Amino acid sequence: MSKKITQEIFEEIRKKNAMNNRDSIPNSDDFIHYLNITIGIEPDFAKKLIKALINAHKIFAIEIASEDKNNEVPRIEGYVETDINTIRRLKLFYQDELIRQYESEHYKRVTYHQLIKEIMPIINTLNNTPLGQLANKAIMMNELERLMEKDFGEYTEEWKERNLEIEINKATASNIIDKPKKDAKPDDKDSEIIFDEIGNKKGLNIKNFSNFISKNKNYPLDRVLKIYGVDFFLRAQLQRCEFSYLTKLIEAGKFLKISDLLLLRDMLAKVKKNSNNDRKLIALRDDILELERAITHRLYFSHNHKAY
Repeated sequence: MSKKITQEIFEEIRKKNAMNNRDSIPNSDDFIHYLNITIGIEPDFAKKLIKALINAHKIFAIEIASEDKNNEVPRIEGYVETDINTIRRLKLFYQDELIRQYESEHYKRVTYHQLIKEIMPIINTLNNTPLGQLANKAIMMNELERLMEKDFGEYTEEWKERNLEIEINKATASNIIDKPKKDAKPDDKDSEIIFDEIGNKKGLNIKNFSNFISKNKNYPLDRVLKIYGVDFFLRAQLQRCEFSYLTKLIEAGKFLKISDLLLLRDMLAKVKKNSNNDRKLIALRDDILELERAITHRLYFSHNHKAY
């Protein structure tokens, strides 16, 4: 799941880099908030995955504005895909925008090199101003171009992909949705779907997903599955006792893959084992049986059921 979300974040950065305006380099303060709204990812976790992308050389992080404690202004970073063509294009764009901004403020037009020579001695006084931010972007694009040309071997797709998996594992090691239970026994690896109140076991922590579902009820199902994956989606719905909802999805043909149906059948079997010990599950016994019948029916009439 973390890899899918990381890829989603990367694609969002690429989309913004492809824009031809001053927001082509997303600012960390706005971008983190944007990810929380559009993808439903918590800010702290988003920062970890962005750090993984940086360490894997999938993106660069540049300083757009320095931290200003006196005025309670946090450090602002910008994110750029490590693609030489993207960086060269953005370099030229922000150089032109810097010239335009300077002209609008000082009523005179100068070349980029003249401008840099003039503002470099006072760059700290321009922190977090439109001129200062544009100057940082233009200057850093030039530096990143040189860096990629110098250390080309560290920015190949092979290098990036080889290190991305490692960095994602590091980033998610301390995150609750990816961290295995410390007290789990070897043969209890699938007990995540058991509800909190059953057998005094801790269930799958789906706080992030539950919040996402409740705040984004109008999200298309395929969008949710793309972000979280079928496995996590099914576990989350079972923990929330959404048996009728899952039945409707199956009857509507939303889950046609045999592997998904078999996965859900196995999860539901574990829930049924504990249904006699929980009042909530006892009250929903008919819904559980209806879901079980829907799964069986779909498996039976699948063209590929004989292979299983």
